[in-house]
Amino acid sequence: ALHCGVRTKNCVVVSDPGHLVGTLGVEDLVIVQDGNATLITTRKGEADVKELIEKIKAAGLGRFL
Repeated sequence: ALHCGVRTKNCVVVSDPGHLVGTLGVEDLVIVQDGNATLITTRKGEADVKELIEKIKAAGLGRFL
């Protein structure tokens, strides 16, 4: 991932090749960018990603997964 951060601590950043993610003053985040979708959660919230995916599907937005 192309990532440039200022005052960024303990974050996981994943993105498509050639896509820049900038962070400022954040910590303990998971940021995943894939195509037209971006997921941002706290590292503690990582365990609840499945719940968000189900909500996205229920909203008819599964094409973004």
